[in-house]
Parts: sequence; C-alpha cells; structure tokens
Amino acid sequence: MRRLARRLAACGLCLFMALPACGGKAVVSDEEPPVGTTGLAPVPFPAQQIREATSNGRTYRFRLDAHGQSATVRTMRFEEVDDDGATVVSSTADTQGNPIGEPKSQHATWADLESHAHYPANATHIKPASIKTDAGRFDCKLYTVRDAEGISRAWFANDLPGAPVRLEIERDGKIVLRMELIDYAAGK
Repeated sequence: MRRLARRLAACGLCLFMALPACGGKAVVSDEEPPVGTTGLAPVPFPAQQIREATSNGRTYRFRLDAHGQSATVRTMRFEEVDDDGATVVSSTADTQGNPIGEPKSQHATWADLESHAHYPANATHIKPASIKTDAGRFDCKLYTVRDAEGISRAWFANDLPGAPVRLEIERDGKIVLRMELIDYAAGK
C-alpha cells in the first residue's frame, strides 16, 4: 500500500491513472476503446483526443479519501497549453478550502498524459458503466485492474477525455483510496 501511495503521489496526473504494468490480453466488452501499446490494454483516450479536449484553464477538482487520513481536495489546472503539452498546476486543500502545502507545477506532453492510463492488458477488464459524482452523471468506460496487491477501478467519462471521474483502490476487500470529481471547468 505504501509503495502504491508513494507512486500515486509522485506526480500530478499520475495520481489519477498510474498502476503497475505487465503484459497480456485485455478482456474488453461492448465497444472497444482505441488500441493500446503491445502488452497494454486499450487506452480510454489517445493523446490527440486529450489535447483536443484541453484548453488553458481546464480545471479538475477531486475529493480524495485515503484510508486513515482526513479527506482532501486536489485541484489540477492546465496552463500554457500548446500542441506539445501543458503545464499542470496542482494544489491540495482540506475540505474547508484551507491550502495544504504549496501549489506545484509540472510540464507534461500529451503522450505523457496518455501513458498514465496504460494498464496491463492481462489484468484489465473494460466495460461500459454510468456513474454519478458531485460534478454530474457520466457515461463511462470502467477499467478494473486486478493485481497481486488488489483491485483498482477507474471510471473514464466518455465525454471528458483525460483523468477518470472516479478512481478506487481496493486492498484486502477494503477501499483504501477513492478519488472523485467534484467540479470541472473546461477552460477558455
């Protein structure tokens, strides 16, 4: 759990999408997302689709609930958006809006952002789903990834290319991390 938590916290959008990788064949039901890299499940959104959906000021706000910790709100804002990538400014606050630490900026290419959703094909099941969050109701692709440590689930909204609208990590039958979209702005 600690290893996964460190890995998720290590980089901005990795928080939403990074999981260990290995090879194999994905179990995909209904419509198949775009074909992924060999050994990896198809990605929910290719880099170009993320680029087309991202403008300066695109902002996600997520509630993070981690087992044994107070809930926090993570804000991710895209700035300096161009054809190559964007600067992602992330900040964390408590649920009352009080900042925790300083905002951090990190440049990411569109390929970098796509790669955060590279899941091992032989451990991944993809199916259509619908989910309601504080940000609204979304038709999604639900990625369920099973590995030696447990189960991870990521709901990617069909109409919102980028980070999942909900992410859950389960260990020993308990949700140890839940991240859920509470607000979203498309940018300018």
